[in-house]
Amino acid sequence: MLTPANGGDPVPAPPHDPRTEAFYARSVHAVAEAMVGCVLRHGETAGRIVETESYHQVEAACHAHIGLTGRTRTLFMSPGTAYVYRSYGVHALLNAVCEEEGTGAAVLIRA
Repeated sequence: MLTPANGGDPVPAPPHDPRTEAFYARSVHAVAEAMVGCVLRHGETAGRIVETESYHQVEAACHAHIGLTGRTRTLFMSPGTAYVYRSYGVHALLNAVCEEEGTGAAVLIRA
């Protein structure tokens, strides 16, 4: 679960609350900027997001650039969906799908 950098209290109204789909259903570039400072939490493990990259299907560096395939279908799902892939067969990279369903765009959480 993503929570705002201030711990989530009080809960901001959408689209500024990263726990809502509305937060991700906007420009991938705006979401990438807004995610910096948020805390990514799973159980007892948590870390502050300090670096992100945005990727849109119009860019050759985006996996969605090749269109909808079995490998890229997650990138075209609803905003807020997690897209995880392996880099060099070793590193699992976490991305958050952004913009409207059917658009291939995601934010890579780098650090």
